[in-house]
Amino acid sequence: MSKYLKTIQGIPRKRYDQIHHWLRKTYGKAYKCEEPTCMGKSITYQWALNKSYDYAFNRENFTMLCKSCHAKSDVTDETRRKLSNPNKMGAHKPVIGTNDSGGVMYVFKSSYAASKAFKVVPTGVSNNICRGTKTKGFKFEYFK
Repeated sequence: MSKYLKTIQGIPRKRYDQIHHWLRKTYGKAYKCEEPTCMGKSITYQWALNKSYDYAFNRENFTMLCKSCHAKSDVTDETRRKLSNPNKMGAHKPVIGTNDSGGVMYVFKSSYAASKAFKVVPTGVSNNICRGTKTKGFKFEYFK
């Protein structure tokens, strides 16, 4: 978790940290995965909030999970919907590339097409779009 987030899962960062500190101090580090369907591939364990429970100083609200099971348990219906429809995540949106003067120099069918044209990895273009950085002297954004 980023130390710069003000809230995590809707609770203040300070409270989140206090509860996780209490869990580790009182019950120790998570040392096993309590998920019955776990495949046993991960060796990293974490304390995870049980579904439908609130963040509180109550051991019954938490379970020990391996990193893989914890990630799976955090997937929501909204995440599944976005993953099943790449257009919602911007994978197939048209992209324009501008130079320093702000003039539109290139128009691409998608960020993937832009990455191929500029011979960079696709995450380079998507990071450029999200963070406003430059890739090979160009700034990319989704065409509106």
